[in-house]
Amino acid sequence: MFSHSHTDHYNPEYHKLASIAERARCIISYDIYEQYGEPEIEYHIVRPGDRVRINGLNITAFDSSDIGVSYVIEADDVRIYFSGDNAYWVREELSDEINKIIEKKFYSILVKINRSYSRVDIAFTPICMVCEKLGGIGDVAKILKPKLLVPIHLRGNVRILEELRRYLMALTDKVFIYSKAGDHYYFSKKAP
Repeated sequence: MFSHSHTDHYNPEYHKLASIAERARCIISYDIYEQYGEPEIEYHIVRPGDRVRINGLNITAFDSSDIGVSYVIEADDVRIYFSGDNAYWVREELSDEINKIIEKKFYSILVKINRSYSRVDIAFTPICMVCEKLGGIGDVAKILKPKLLVPIHLRGNVRILEELRRYLMALTDKVFIYSKAGDHYYFSKKAP
């Protein structure tokens, strides 16, 4: 499942990895299809508002404050929000007009998700160190109220998580503060 065509979220060579699987299907945002054409494996193109059911997963595509889509994925009674690049990208070097567009779109998407679902169990959302409000991670926690918050978009600079630990832990009860690639977190909906 790919949210958009930026190279930190999509690699057109993924089909090489998929080729070792017995069967591989992917979900790609409309902008990936427009930029790269048809993938070499079975695929579904999604636009905001589209719903796809694959292998027991219910996937709904929402808009993004950048390009492509964000997703809500439902699996085994767990609801996951994957932001893609939906974030509060407001920053000083952008014009007031652009910042207002970003802000309006970001909040309208979060409100729409909140109205569409009674809960979000896990939220994967960016941290942006050069953006106001750190890219809106606090607003995602406040509006969607996830049981587990997973900061993303760190471009390998995971020490940011340790630097922001106190701030992040104040946002919600559980935050995945990982320190390297391959770290994992076991999520259970049951109370601790």
